[in-house]
Amino acid sequence: MAHVEQLLLDLPVLAPLLVQLARAEAPGAEDAAAVAAVHQPRAIRWFFANAVSADWLDLVNTARLLPQSEHWSAQPYLERIAQADPQRALDWLLQQQGTFTHVDPGVLGGLLQVARAIGGTSACVVRAVLDQEGTVEALWHELVVWLIDIPGSERAADWVEVAKRVLVHVVEHPAGQHWELQSQLGELQRAAYGPDGAGEAAVVRAVRGALEAVVEAAVASEGEHAPLDRADDLRQVVSADDFGPSATRIAVRARLDFARTEFQHGVPLAERIAGWPSLPGPSRWADRVLAAHLLESLPQQRDDSEASQDWLATARGPLTRLGNLEMVGADTLDLVSTALDYCPPDALPELENDLTDALGPAPTGAALDAGRSALANWTVPAPAGWSVVWSLSPVLPTSVLAPWQPVVDAVASQLGPAPAKPLPRFRVVPYLGTLTESGQDLAAAATSQGAPAAAALLRQRQQAGSLSPEFTQIVLGQLIATDPARWAADVPAVSVALEDHTLQQSYLAALHAPLTAAPCPLPDHEATTKAVITALWDLLSAPSVAAPVQSQAQVTLCLALSEAWTRGTDIGTISGALTVWLETGVTAWTEPVTEVTDPLSAAHQEVGGLALDALIRYGLTFVTAPAELTVAVEALLDGILDRGTDGRALAVIGHHLPALIQHAPRWTDRHQKDLFDLDKTFVPAVLGINTRRSIDAHGMRILRRLDPVKLAAYLSRTNGGDTTHASLWRYCAALLLAKPADLGGRPEFLALLSTHEGGPAAISRLLANAERLLPRTATPENTADVETAIALWRNVLALDLPGSAGHLQGAGNFAYTAALDDALWLELTAQTLKSTTDITNITAVARRAARHPGLEAAHHILAVLVAAENPENSPMAAFRTAEIKNAGIALWQTSQPGTPGRTDLGQALAYHYDFLEGAVEV
Repeated sequence: MAHVEQLLLDLPVLAPLLVQLARAEAPGAEDAAAVAAVHQPRAIRWFFANAVSADWLDLVNTARLLPQSEHWSAQPYLERIAQADPQRALDWLLQQQGTFTHVDPGVLGGLLQVARAIGGTSACVVRAVLDQEGTVEALWHELVVWLIDIPGSERAADWVEVAKRVLVHVVEHPAGQHWELQSQLGELQRAAYGPDGAGEAAVVRAVRGALEAVVEAAVASEGEHAPLDRADDLRQVVSADDFGPSATRIAVRARLDFARTEFQHGVPLAERIAGWPSLPGPSRWADRVLAAHLLESLPQQRDDSEASQDWLATARGPLTRLGNLEMVGADTLDLVSTALDYCPPDALPELENDLTDALGPAPTGAALDAGRSALANWTVPAPAGWSVVWSLSPVLPTSVLAPWQPVVDAVASQLGPAPAKPLPRFRVVPYLGTLTESGQDLAAAATSQGAPAAAALLRQRQQAGSLSPEFTQIVLGQLIATDPARWAADVPAVSVALEDHTLQQSYLAALHAPLTAAPCPLPDHEATTKAVITALWDLLSAPSVAAPVQSQAQVTLCLALSEAWTRGTDIGTISGALTVWLETGVTAWTEPVTEVTDPLSAAHQEVGGLALDALIRYGLTFVTAPAELTVAVEALLDGILDRGTDGRALAVIGHHLPALIQHAPRWTDRHQKDLFDLDKTFVPAVLGINTRRSIDAHGMRILRRLDPVKLAAYLSRTNGGDTTHASLWRYCAALLLAKPADLGGRPEFLALLSTHEGGPAAISRLLANAERLLPRTATPENTADVETAIALWRNVLALDLPGSAGHLQGAGNFAYTAALDDALWLELTAQTLKSTTDITNITAVARRAARHPGLEAAHHILAVLVAAENPENSPMAAFRTAEIKNAGIALWQTSQPGTPGRTDLGQALAYHYDFLEGAVEV
């Protein structure tokens, strides 16, 4: 019955006893009895997580120290014991080793943490862990950490065995862990040869065998995809960070590095390469690996010494199998050359005979003719061995090469002479360099002969094929960007010289950048603008213009007209034809459309939308007073507003609404309902505000025309996370802060919002947006702005709404408002948390409160957050929990005993996060 009663106790009730026991440095039998009487699971876990004395290992019942099937409460305690007395912890683990079978991988992970603290002598324990089925797969990350943490001087044969099994698992189950593979292979080699030289012979042999097992596993796992045929040179350094790394290449390079180290330590060649021929796959793979090592372990002297003879005898093995090659790498070619160089003169004829036999009989007669035809055809595979002999021809002796010379000549007729070293299979083409050279040449021509002459030369190079069409356009763009004034000096002449419609369009489009630059680099902006527009109009009127070019030219023309008419440039006699063309395009383009994410962007990506943009600019600029818009443009806009079904066209009108309000007030008043009625599906006023990236007077001019009652209803309907209305919310928040009277008063507008379904969420979003508008630092000039935001926050707190309504959620944003006085922020945040803990940036709130150990409100805030439940299904729940816990503990530890609110915070930490020190006032 006492056990049952204790299970019902809160952890803080047991805190004084548990803290006393955990801190005891020399516990006795009485203390052990007290621990034995504790049966509350959380209390037991806390005790083992905090107990400091090693004596508990003998005093506590062994059953309490052993793991259960899915958890191990005593693991933190055993880890601390291992750090203080590794041998004592190891002895205990060896005695209890049988209890760690058939347990959860999490328990075994804890065992590995204890083993890390013990050091290298724990390798026998870790090997026993690996004997359990599925352990390596489940715990390979933890095993890698254990392997790395063991110092090199403590890495014995058991450590090598663990490393081998982990590495074999990695290469047999590849998932992009190439960095880990390469790193661990390096650690494995350092177990045999460290800074102090070679390790124990048994460890060296174990490492050699482990590397052999890893290489064989990697090759077997990648099979025919193992890149041992396609590698340029196996002597090259391989990095896991390289593009497309391979487990086989990484493992083979590690084997070669180890063999080279052994060579440097005087290990005989036969011992170094024992087992290499057993490499899975074709024998040529093993030959290439051997060739790379032989080249990296050349004897110091070319004589009849035993080392030199062994080297040459070993090299002759791969050389006798040259006929098996599919391609020649630099390592193979160098092995042939080096072997011939090292071979004593009296043995050279025998070596040449070996090479001749390896290549086989050279083709003659019909076989030679068939091979030549295959080379010329390119669709028929070339005969086997021809490319091998051609690649080796620079180093083969004359006697070996002579019968194959016709073959070498045939391949050379297609590919040229074989290079002294095989070229890499993949090479970087100097794309930018080619463009730069072409551009420099043509730029010089433009300077000396004029842009039209350079344009004609560019066109000639394109026609000759020295520059592709795409390269030609890029070079042309670079020339214009480098010297825009020269290329804009005679637009008609350059257009004629380019001839090609695509190049003409690219040229005229490239001039748009300097025409719109500020300041403009062109000497006569107006003349150039007229020339570009005229050239574009002529291009569109030309016969046989391809549809893609025509579409691009139409876009370029619309952009040029918008820029010209914004500046008030009169195009001249073709203006009438241009406006008719634009009106026709808009009429054909406008149609009922479903709502798109960004209607203005959609409009500006189509000719019809750009045409409407240009026409509005024209209608406002070239109207004759007392009219406000040209007749045709006014009629066009009236029709779009009357239909009210094309959100793209209405977004273009909304984009120009500030100018229409200012310069066409009578027209704007006549269309008040069409432009500003928030009950419509598409509202030009809202679309116009949402096209503005920052808050300005133009956007405010639109906002003030909206009815506050309908605006409240509209905001309540659109309070979700839809970013398409982001600007409207910023504008509303700014108006609510700066000119609330325009909305009927701040408390009144908030109360109006609260009556609508979705209104509380809208209030929260406005509050969050208001905070984002505040200055980041406090200055005398922005004091009023901060005070206005405080008033808004208080207004929201004063609303007659339950905390669960969500209207205060955005208040968490104020945690980032450094300009807001800390004491005032703490006061308002504490008031907010009385209503709800569901606020934004909760971790930032906790961190800011933790910085004020002397204030009661800070303790109150963190006590509430510590006790609050995490939102369900929150992916950030673990991070949020840890941040709040750490902030609460930090505040409790830095505040003084007796500080108001400290006791409540300590109790909350003890109850929710097992921080029992908080329940024991110190």
